[in-house]
Amino acid sequence: MGSKKNKIDLKQSVMPDYIFTLFCVSFFGIFPIIMHNKYFDITNTRYSFFTISSLVFVCLCFLAYIFQDVISEYNQMPSLFYKEKFNYKNPCFWMILFAFSNVYSMLLSPNILDAFTGRNGRFMGAWTYIVIAMTFLLITNRVKYQMFPIIVFTVSCLFSYIVAICQHMGNDFMNYKENIAKKQYYIFVSTFGNINIFASFMVISLALFMALYIFSKKLVVRIISAIMISLGAICLMIANSDSAFIGVTVVSLLLMYVSFNENCFYRFVETIIYIFTGIFILVLLNKKVIKKYDKRGGVAQALDRIWLVVLILVVLLVFYLIVRLIKKKLAKDISKENKKKIMISFTVFLVICGIAGIVVCIITDRAITKFNYRWGTFRGYIWSKCIDLFCNGTILQKLSGYGNETLEMLTKSNYYDEMIAVTKKVYDNAHNELLQYLVTLGLFGLISYIGLFVSAVSYIFKNMKDSIIAHISLAVVVGYFAQSLINLNQPITTPYFFVFMAIGIGAIRYDKWLALHEE
Repeated sequence: MGSKKNKIDLKQSVMPDYIFTLFCVSFFGIFPIIMHNKYFDITNTRYSFFTISSLVFVCLCFLAYIFQDVISEYNQMPSLFYKEKFNYKNPCFWMILFAFSNVYSMLLSPNILDAFTGRNGRFMGAWTYIVIAMTFLLITNRVKYQMFPIIVFTVSCLFSYIVAICQHMGNDFMNYKENIAKKQYYIFVSTFGNINIFASFMVISLALFMALYIFSKKLVVRIISAIMISLGAICLMIANSDSAFIGVTVVSLLLMYVSFNENCFYRFVETIIYIFTGIFILVLLNKKVIKKYDKRGGVAQALDRIWLVVLILVVLLVFYLIVRLIKKKLAKDISKENKKKIMISFTVFLVICGIAGIVVCIITDRAITKFNYRWGTFRGYIWSKCIDLFCNGTILQKLSGYGNETLEMLTKSNYYDEMIAVTKKVYDNAHNELLQYLVTLGLFGLISYIGLFVSAVSYIFKNMKDSIIAHISLAVVVGYFAQSLINLNQPITTPYFFVFMAIGIGAIRYDKWLALHEE
């Protein structure tokens, strides 16, 4: 670099950084709470808001990068673009393949327009994925970490949490449930509508606050995060969806390993204590104050026992004291070799416990081990039919799918009478994103989606170092993917999966860009 370049402060914000901040305000602040006709058109409202705000971001970024690169060339500054090898290890490679699979599948669909817009389903048509891909590719170039978007997201989360808690206590102060039929009253909650979608958001937000608490060095950030974790745990119980508990469990396992590896395991234990503190508060409210609430079953109902939650809290507190005592006695960090041995041993222990649990469930004839049409509130039925649709398709349909948002059309035309007789409703989604992509995008779409997830998680995990935003992104992406195995994709929370993935990659590339040009 010349002397003129060395005088340039590379860390100063440039136009794309300011544009990204504006996008974050829109995406993290307005997107989670925006409504039009309350719950009645929430899917269309969020779809429209996300696509329009993302397109504005893409256009502004495109112009800003061109203008900024002209300025950079004039001032002898390095280009803002960070270039990496474009191969199977690069998440952008898989994102382009995934976007292409959506377009190709749409072109082969019997109804191209519907596959493009997704209007006959949940608006997850090819156009939505094209917008997601463009946004992803721009964000992954570079993301300058700022606390402001996290603050904005915390405020919107707090509002959503308060709405959910108040609704659970019988106070729908925003009148979101006005004109909702009695039989559907309890399946709509907070600013997200359907409880399954709210459960998806709970995994995303809890993953963020847990990672923020564990890896932040600022006390005030950890205090706020602890409060949000406890409030989030209350809403986790209110969501009453096993998909959320699966997601949070997977996130907890991930953060347990990462925090142990980074010598802050005790903070991870603290986050679990905060979660069960929130659960204890809600259980207490359920028993002593509310009494009348939705009790549909699952993990939430199993935990709805004061004695059980108190017992778990006591065990956690004792374990926490032991962890702190061991850390104090050792007075130094455990060596990498010993850490590896401990993590392998614990993993083996978890696998043995899991196998033992499955065996016990089989011996005791538990419903969870009986995969039939009724399994998982009829997920067994729709999953079976999705596999049938894939197997019965032509070679081309196996490779490229039937087109986005065609599942309702397929189930109606092939299984309508049986579906109504068995489930009493019509399915427009597989309630499993992998199966959804297998049917609608075929093997090409499914493989590119899995490739995107694996490459992104691998990239972030290998390069995250001390980056808080990378840790947060990893937790959110893994948590969302876990819950999506029994949940549905839609424009209300699915965009978070791709945006957080992009932010994690972009934050790492920004640090690499700085290191490259500051040498």
